[in-house]
Amino acid sequence: MEQKYRMEGKADIPEEKRTEFNDYILKIFWLCGIRKRKEAELAGKKVTVAGTPGPDDYGIVRFDYSIFERRKRPVSFYNMKTCELSVNTCGSDEFGMVMQLVLMLMQEAGSRDFYSKCTDRDCETENPWFFRLIHRENEDEFLEFRDCGSLLLSDGMKENLEKWKQKYQKADEAEAAMICIEEYLADILLDLDRIWGCRYVDESLVREFTVHKKDIRYKKALLVFRELTDRDVEYFPELTAWQVREWVTRKHYSERDSIILGGYASMLVNHECRKQILGF
Repeated sequence: MEQKYRMEGKADIPEEKRTEFNDYILKIFWLCGIRKRKEAELAGKKVTVAGTPGPDDYGIVRFDYSIFERRKRPVSFYNMKTCELSVNTCGSDEFGMVMQLVLMLMQEAGSRDFYSKCTDRDCETENPWFFRLIHRENEDEFLEFRDCGSLLLSDGMKENLEKWKQKYQKADEAEAAMICIEEYLADILLDLDRIWGCRYVDESLVREFTVHKKDIRYKKALLVFRELTDRDVEYFPELTAWQVREWVTRKHYSERDSIILGGYASMLVNHECRKQILGF
């Protein structure tokens, strides 16, 4: 069982550097998968999504989720006015490692040369170093952050990108045109969580797809998504799709399956990567 503990820290940041430092912390949160769970409503159904942490009117940034850990956490906060971090049940998994990194930066930030050091390439958070920190062998879970060509992907994920591309090109536009995006997307997101154990999708996916709810390109993308989540249905013609999901898929999916489906959702919110794979 993971050992959990509380973590608190406060950085003595010069007033003139506080905005810069806070921007840096928020950037780390985003790139390292720290999110705030939110509820959205689609076709009368409530779904949980992952929102980007940001300050409220009092400068408080709340967060309670890591997309890489896929675990709900008690709400923790970072105070942008005082540069204070307070984390509940931190632990030593992906969430905890990020919090330790942030605390380390806070401890170093009081020094005058901290900001000059962080202009070097070795300190840039865009560098592909984080997947090693959380003990990943590749960047299959990072499709939402950079274009696909710059990611260190496994051969299996590269094959999946090509499969997604082919499935989208072959998707039946007449069938896609019949889709009600809000209802279709709601059912997919609920299944990703309950059946497949996937991480929550980014809130921007729900926002963008509902805005373009009449666009056939978005409907085709969801048609492919449902095909991926219902991959077992064709093997059990005597059962309904719901029965296959509940009785077969839910009991036998693998961690790799969750990563692949989460990768498709991540690709959909990364416009550059989506353009490369789906063409829009």
